[in-house]
Amino acid sequence: MKKIFCMMCLALLVGCIFDNDEKASSRKKMWWSGSFSGVAQHGFFIKTEDAEINMGVRYPTDDWVGTEPMPDSSESYSIKGTVRGQIAELRVGSDRYVSPRHSLVNNMDLSVVVDLDNADSVVNMNYLTSMASELIWHYIEQGISFEDARLRANTAILELFHMPKDLTDFEHYSLYGTGEGDAMLAAVSVVIELFYLDRSMSTEWIPLDIDVETGKFERSGVFPALVNYADGLLFGSYSFVESRYGCDLDSIHDIMKANSTDGSVSHFEKYLTILFGLKDGNEACTALNDGKMKDYEYDYRRTTFICKDSTWRMVTRDDFDESQIFNSDVEYGTLVDSRDGQSYKTVELNGLTWMAENLNYSDSVASENLKGQSWCYDNDEKNCAIFGRLYSWSAAMDLPAVYLDSVALGTGGLYRGICPEGWHMPTPEDFYKLYSEDTTFFSAYMSTMKNESGFSLIRAGYADREYSYDDEGNYVYADSVVFKEMGREACMWTNDQSSASGSRIYEIRLQMESSYCSLCNEPGDKHSGAYVRCVMDYEWPTY
Repeated sequence: MKKIFCMMCLALLVGCIFDNDEKASSRKKMWWSGSFSGVAQHGFFIKTEDAEINMGVRYPTDDWVGTEPMPDSSESYSIKGTVRGQIAELRVGSDRYVSPRHSLVNNMDLSVVVDLDNADSVVNMNYLTSMASELIWHYIEQGISFEDARLRANTAILELFHMPKDLTDFEHYSLYGTGEGDAMLAAVSVVIELFYLDRSMSTEWIPLDIDVETGKFERSGVFPALVNYADGLLFGSYSFVESRYGCDLDSIHDIMKANSTDGSVSHFEKYLTILFGLKDGNEACTALNDGKMKDYEYDYRRTTFICKDSTWRMVTRDDFDESQIFNSDVEYGTLVDSRDGQSYKTVELNGLTWMAENLNYSDSVASENLKGQSWCYDNDEKNCAIFGRLYSWSAAMDLPAVYLDSVALGTGGLYRGICPEGWHMPTPEDFYKLYSEDTTFFSAYMSTMKNESGFSLIRAGYADREYSYDDEGNYVYADSVVFKEMGREACMWTNDQSSASGSRIYEIRLQMESSYCSLCNEPGDKHSGAYVRCVMDYEWPTY
């Protein structure tokens, strides 16, 4: 009997011990500890100063503990903390976010929701995790598990931006990674960043509206602006963004290369193209329209783009066959340059006979004025064969280089310049007569235009010679040139000098405005390189 009684007491004792352990365990589980590290990335042009990382719980309590400073010189963070709940939020907060152009943007917090059961792990913070945070808490408050809430919220963001549904791992993407998710993050981040910079926003949340009943983001307010910035980055239609914030595709590539582990750059333009396609009037680049060409208009001119590999990009010569340069329905003449035997097509327009190709004469022995003053675009001889040669103004006029910075007298009228015998450098009046033709001038090569006139103009860019100023305010020119605007502009010299100083001349540009061509008579630096279209001599009027 005593034995049975002892056993019962032992059982009760053991039961009490286990019961106390479970209660202690339950009480202990009210507090959760963990450590996290990663990167907190606002974008490419906004950097954080005097930032702190916070760990806290928003539901069911509002406890914020575990504050750690974030190094000013790095986007990396590390934090340890103990909070009253299994699900916590990490947030980087600062009162100073600055752009490279010293624009101050306040309260641009980043956040990410984490499960402390997966503590001691790498978790990144970015605009995507920040947008998802609010919706994740909304689902958790409804009793949905963390992982399901995270997946639903991240998917909602992907649906908003029309991004692939499988790129939901926001917490592990980096602006400087090379994966598809990294590229998508980069594209979304830079348009959000530009939205903040352009509007000098002072808000800790990205202002996108959420329908809490459906768990969907609404395309209102800021969304049209975001896709506008994608348009501007891809096609240069937001020149103020580049001039004000130093932001363009090349600068983003440079930042990516500098921060990636091996110098690689993700294909983030692919995802900018997706955003671009969401703008009214734009078309997404997909496998269904691969190879399609389309003109987009901006800054008073239009440029032709092609859909390739899910990305709209500016066309290049490799996208075309050279047979597209001329109009097969136009009757062309022929000019053979006796100096080098090169043959050029010619076309008659409004009583004048023009070369239908840009001049490609390069004999600097016979014409010493060409030495160091003419170039093939990108210094590639193949470009001279297709587009002709770029000349400084003195070379085009077959004058010594001293006239790049002084007045050249006697250059009016039918001035031959570097043209073949019996032909002359075009005058402004020649171009005005050309313009009176109510038809298109651009070749179908690197363009969607029909080349009705047969003038066969190609938007083959120009050569820009950069300069600085000396102590007396005079121009100091670089020895080399920089090639620009291939596929965008067609620039040709005229013989006219625009000022008494002779330092600048008129440059004629044929540019597209809406669906027609127009002449743009602009001052051009004599040191720059433009193309030459010679005109057959005619009887010069005397008064």
